Amino acid sequence: MKILAIRFARLGDVVLLLPALSSLKRAFPEARLTLLTGHRCTPIAELCPAVDETFAVDRVAMRDGSRSAALRDMTRLVREVRRRRFDLVIDFHSFRETNLLTWLSGAPVRIGMKRYKAPYLNFCFNRPPVIEDKSLHVAAMFEKAVETIIPGVSRLPSSARRGILINHRRPEVLGRSDWTE
Repeated sequence: MKILAIRFARLGDVVLLLPALSSLKRAFPEARLTLLTGHRCTPIAELCPAVDETFAVDRVAMRDGSRSAALRDMTRLVREVRRRRFDLVIDFHSFRETNLLTWLSGAPVRIGMKRYKAPYLNFCFNRPPVIEDKSLHVAAMFEKAVETIIPGVSRLPSSARRGILINHRRPEVLGRSDWTE
């Protein structure tokens, strides 16, 4: 199984997404989990052992650059996502462009989060949206999205949820090869 999680930009939001990605990987341990995120967030995402691959995009350059360059970059992005043939795509960002990218992915299962008072392109998804609940912390909202796929997956004891930001593939980040929690 191939899973694509989408969350562009905002370093803190990507950090808060990592527990949900860990829950997702726990539910599908054999799956290949790819995170499509902003280029500034990839070093943090690469520290999460649940993430098998990061795929970086410079959304600011696409947004603020020329329209022709943005269209070219978005076309390349869509082609690359389609080429990978993901089985499941979860749009944790819910911008119009991430909604469309989810739809254009061609994935059989497409889930999105509907942010409070924000545009949401319902036709891009084939599962009910995860409605933003302002009473929940953003990390809990991300977990709620994962819960729509596998109910109860995020309710493991806290001891089973440790080590989220430690990855044996990147020992140079901390400058040591022995890891502790």
